Amino acid sequence: MPTRTPPRPPAAADLPAGRWVVEATSEVGFVARELLVRRVQGRFRQFEGALEVRPGITGTTVAGQALASSVDTGDPARDQHLRQELLEAGRFPWLTLAGEVVAPGSVEGSWRLAAVLGIRDARRPLDLEVHVHGTQDEQARPRLAMTALGTIKRSAFGLRFSSALETGGVIVADEVELVLRVAARPAYFFDEVK
Repeated sequence: MPTRTPPRPPAAADLPAGRWVVEATSEVGFVARELLVRRVQGRFRQFEGALEVRPGITGTTVAGQALASSVDTGDPARDQHLRQELLEAGRFPWLTLAGEVVAPGSVEGSWRLAAVLGIRDARRPLDLEVHVHGTQDEQARPRLAMTALGTIKRSAFGLRFSSALETGGVIVADEVELVLRVAARPAYFFDEVK
């Protein structure tokens, strides 16, 4: 009996070069530890972004921004605190990300994105591991589906809210995981569907 060749994983290197636009179905999320154990998940409900895809993927650039006042953790009181006290959304309305794909990642089929993240008036380097999940939709039209993962320290951006516990530790951990679930299409796609 002949053996079947398993399907080839999606290859970002096969993406058509040019400008791609991030879809509204994407998610700009984060996870922080609270009280040493509980994971608080949140996301920004308003964002925009684009990729300038280069042949072979290396050198592809990414730029995006999220509206600070759109932060949502599912707890209105916490969200208000994040908007007003931590992110100072009135003074600094946008969180920004700009970067470039510089090398293959640590896992086969992944890529390393060397970026700069801007929160409030601080800009810090950030490495993201990008995993490509697909390069076409169900009608075989170009559509990039990927996840980008990274970790930041709040303190590096001057986000220092955290009370100490009597037992040691802090209420909210300094490390915050970033989880970006991105869907993008070539810019011409949006012109075709108008």
